[in-house]
Amino acid sequence: MSKTRIGVIVGGVISLLLVVLAAAMTISRMGKASTERTLMENAHKTLTGYYNQNPFPSETNISTEAVNLEVIKERYSVLTSAISSNAVVIKGDFSPGAFSTKCEETVDRLRQAAPKGGEPVIAPDFFFGFERYDRTKEGGVEPARKEDVPRLLRQLAIMEMLVRELYAAKVISIEKALREEFDLEGEARRTGGIIRRTRPTATTGSEAFSFSLGDDPPVEAPFPLDRQRFGFVFLAKEASLLDFLNRIDAMWPYAQISSFTIVKNGEDVVPRAAAEAPTSPTGIKEPPKPRTSRLMSGGLLEAPVKVGVQIDIYTFGAYAGGDAAAVDSETGAGE
Repeated sequence: MSKTRIGVIVGGVISLLLVVLAAAMTISRMGKASTERTLMENAHKTLTGYYNQNPFPSETNISTEAVNLEVIKERYSVLTSAISSNAVVIKGDFSPGAFSTKCEETVDRLRQAAPKGGEPVIAPDFFFGFERYDRTKEGGVEPARKEDVPRLLRQLAIMEMLVRELYAAKVISIEKALREEFDLEGEARRTGGIIRRTRPTATTGSEAFSFSLGDDPPVEAPFPLDRQRFGFVFLAKEASLLDFLNRIDAMWPYAQISSFTIVKNGEDVVPRAAAEAPTSPTGIKEPPKPRTSRLMSGGLLEAPVKVGVQIDIYTFGAYAGGDAAAVDSETGAGE
């Protein structure tokens, strides 16, 4: 066989092998391309499905939120009913003359209820913040305005509640009883019904003690809210003062102490009466001091304190003219 023939045969075999290898590689690559194309199409379909969805809120979430909304509404209704039950409201239509009579009856009832024995807790002519309606004064007083009567009656009922708490705490004496005098003439009436006074202040010493109601407006709230402000100046021992503060904290209607001023009305430590010193024995330069010269202190010798307290009474869910709750005409307590 000639060399030429052998070369042609070898070249043909090599070419055939190359063709087979190329065909095998092409088939393999085509298979992989088909697989990748399938994966790409599936991913594209999934992505398109995500874009075509409305993921929030889902129907399941909508039904769940609807149930939760009804639960919240029910709880809000229960809460509103509960907090609205504290309103002090007078039922009935009272005339100015009927208010004057009611005021005098309440004042007489509080005077009679004052603790007896020892020094009087209140002065004989104490009128509990309603002095301008005291018909026993010389020259008389003008009757209340018809439109002011509902709020005045509410203030009268709340004042009775607070004074009875002072009585129950066994304070020594009540020197002042203050209220928001919205029923004044002139500028005070036109500027919102509250006397514009300085904030409660006090200076050292019982003689320099001063106290008045603050004039800050009620806080704004997204629901009906009514505030009535009262103030007292009284003398009390420590135990009585703490008892009164606890009673205010437990009150219903809701009461908040918005200002508190306190000064000592004397010294807790007092010297005992000095006894005559014994005769100096011979040989002793300075005799010892007698036992009666020691300073004594304690609960029995505790000096009272003078207190100025400002109390805000809040009514939720009902304005001053609402009908949230009735008040007992004798005790001032809600039904």
